[in-house]
Amino acid sequence: MSGFAGLLGSGVVAAINPNNVPTYWFILPLVIAMSCVYSASRHESLRKIATQSVRLAGMILGVLFLAMAFLLVLNTQV
Repeated sequence: MSGFAGLLGSGVVAAINPNNVPTYWFILPLVIAMSCVYSASRHESLRKIATQSVRLAGMILGVLFLAMAFLLVLNTQV
């Protein structure tokens, strides 16, 4: 077998099974994609899209981090 069929038969693709990947690893690409799409729908300039998407991604990740920290503190108090 050669090419992609060879990868399927060798088990290389099976090592990248989404069931083995921790769920939290999907947060960063989703936040980046979401902030880029939102910023692109609001602005025309590439520079403005880039700066606004970085700013929005930072705000989203900051809120997620604060919520995680609050829940962690709440969980350890019980």
